Amino acid sequence: MLGIAKPGHVRKHFTRNRYPYLEAALAANAVEVSVEGTRGSWYARAEDLERELEPGRRTLALSPFDNLICDRGRTAELFDFDHRLEIYVPQAKRIWGYYVLPILHGERFVGRADLKVDGDRLKVLSLHEEPGRRAPAAIRKALSQLARWRGLALAIR
Repeated sequence: MLGIAKPGHVRKHFTRNRYPYLEAALAANAVEVSVEGTRGSWYARAEDLERELEPGRRTLALSPFDNLICDRGRTAELFDFDHRLEIYVPQAKRIWGYYVLPILHGERFVGRADLKVDGDRLKVLSLHEEPGRRAPAAIRKALSQLARWRGLALAIR
């Protein structure tokens, strides 16, 4: 499910630090690989390495609890994207907003949107593009898809 991962990522993701035989499971079921631009040992299933994957093409707004971003360290290391849910951060100290959804375009995070349902509208309270990753049309597309899925009109300030 993780594709590639370090042992610590597997512990966090699947069993929340309760995987007593992880090293044996990795030795029996995975291949050690390197990931350009990162340090340490990563692992992947051999059959996953043998198939050719097409680059990601979808654009979507992710839940802040999505498996792709729930391990902040892994997400930062693989995607150079640091996401923090700020619902418990005092308003004056928030950087992005209360309940921010990261926006994934293909294989890159291109933005973040703080959203609120207000009656029959999905209001964009704040919108932040990632530095060097401008994709305004993709961001609008992701937010429009989310609004349609919820049966709402999109309201961008």
